Amino acid sequence: RVIFLVTHFHTVWSMIIIILRILPDAIDAATLFIFYILFSFWLASITFDKGPEHASKYMRDFPATLWTLLILLSNNDFPSAMMPAYDVNRLTILFFAVYLII
Repeated sequence: RVIFLVTHFHTVWSMIIIILRILPDAIDAATLFIFYILFSFWLASITFDKGPEHASKYMRDFPATLWTLLILLSNNDFPSAMMPAYDVNRLTILFFAVYLII
């Protein structure tokens, strides 16, 4: 194991340097992604808030809406996240299409 580490020591350090060079760009991309999710959450909470009598189980409060948008973005369970709002108003497809395309 020691011989393996010594022979690959330069390779390990070069990989660490590459990761450290990429890290600022990755942090920028993650920050942009977080702001996009939060802006979309704000827009969805304004768009789909119809009062307590129309509360959806997917977009009822902050954690539920945020979780629904993350699931929708990962396309893990796309139809079940979108269909309750789509059943109430078919124009909500505009929000979901723009959200997924951007």
